[in-house]
Amino acid sequence: MYNPVIKKRHFSSDGIKGEVNENITPELCVALGKAIGFYITQYNKARRVIIGHDTRDSSSMIISGLASGLTAFGVDVVHADELANSGIVLATIQLGFSFGISVSLFSGNKKMNGIKIFNSEGEAIDRDTENTLDRLISEPHMLNGATKEVEKMGSIKTVNYEDNYYNLIINRFKDKIKIRPKIAVDFRNGALYRVGAKILSEFSSELVVLNDKPNGTNLIDIFDPHNLAKLCEATIGNQCDVGISFSAEGSSMVLIDQEGNILSGDEIVALICLLDPEIERVVLSYKISKTVKNFLKSKGIVVMETDKNIQNNFKIIRQVGAQISGKTVARIIFDDYLPCSDAIYSFLKICMHFPDVQTSIKKHLLKDLPKFCRAILKIYIPREKREVFCNSSIINDFISIVFKKLEVNEDIRVNLLEDEDAIKIVSESRDKRRAYDIAYNASTFIKKQLQIIEDS
Repeated sequence: MYNPVIKKRHFSSDGIKGEVNENITPELCVALGKAIGFYITQYNKARRVIIGHDTRDSSSMIISGLASGLTAFGVDVVHADELANSGIVLATIQLGFSFGISVSLFSGNKKMNGIKIFNSEGEAIDRDTENTLDRLISEPHMLNGATKEVEKMGSIKTVNYEDNYYNLIINRFKDKIKIRPKIAVDFRNGALYRVGAKILSEFSSELVVLNDKPNGTNLIDIFDPHNLAKLCEATIGNQCDVGISFSAEGSSMVLIDQEGNILSGDEIVALICLLDPEIERVVLSYKISKTVKNFLKSKGIVVMETDKNIQNNFKIIRQVGAQISGKTVARIIFDDYLPCSDAIYSFLKICMHFPDVQTSIKKHLLKDLPKFCRAILKIYIPREKREVFCNSSIINDFISIVFKKLEVNEDIRVNLLEDEDAIKIVSESRDKRRAYDIAYNASTFIKKQLQIIEDS
């Protein structure tokens, strides 16, 4: 369905993200550090913040700026070096930091980066906190003279917390995984390249490792088709039981079965739900395939859906008694674990309930899941027309009519993107051509309406 979103000034749906030295500048990083420091002093929080990052060399500039702003307000900064999101969240909770900051981005685009902030409970900060920080960044005069009241400048030190994360995972799964699969793993030169290999070695018969030598500029996008093909070749060629690829910050993954079939994030969510007998209720993103949702319902699993504005899925799943929440690209949160997605944890959960290494994921475990295809189209829209588009009842009514005419496992979504001057149309159907036709017809109508709006 239609989801209008008004762009915020700095924060998007998942922290601050953009191109380094374009959207993310040294000035912005210092301003954000100051804003967080001021927030900490105003709310009497512990003056300690931990910052970790992936292997992008642009992280250094961002961390320096953040640390400069934070220490100016007397906040001690612990630099956790290269550490996955889950490692940062774990340290934040265990060691009593006011905030944990991850300098990373799901995308492997080396020109892009992101800043994600977690509160003291390890959850992504809420909208109110984002809005407060946003205002402090945009209106720096609010901080005039504030640093003069700081009695002692903050310090910066580097501490490695990978062992904390390693020990948590090992203790969670020790003696619980009966199979020892041969694994082909592609770390994409991301944050998991050290600790991920160390953990998987404990639970596999053999590791075939790809891309574990980062140099600051060789991070690879998780959906890069060339590297996915290489992982498929490594999985089949080395007779591995499974292939796995991790995103830069370790929050999501791509799975490949022993026959070289690539599982989408939605299929991985379905797989975990089917394998774990304790999963009876799930909270899924509105972006998860309608086919997958209907499939899980047919298996007796209660499926609840969240909209775009929901930030804290961890609290929601606990409130409604669900066992997991799932987003696209296999970002899965478990009710008995950390309040963030962790691809290593999700993968080991699969291994824990997997029947045996000979079982094919596609042929056996997901054989009843109907085929689904997606089509994605973008329409670029001038920034000054965004609000007009959001308020267009004609477009909204049209999408509602189209939605009502779709078949059971068909879907259409129209979203105004936060990070681009564009509208994204996503359609779903059993047939690729049919999915494209649904998206194309919607885009044609919307373009015509936008032209009418522009001419009026």
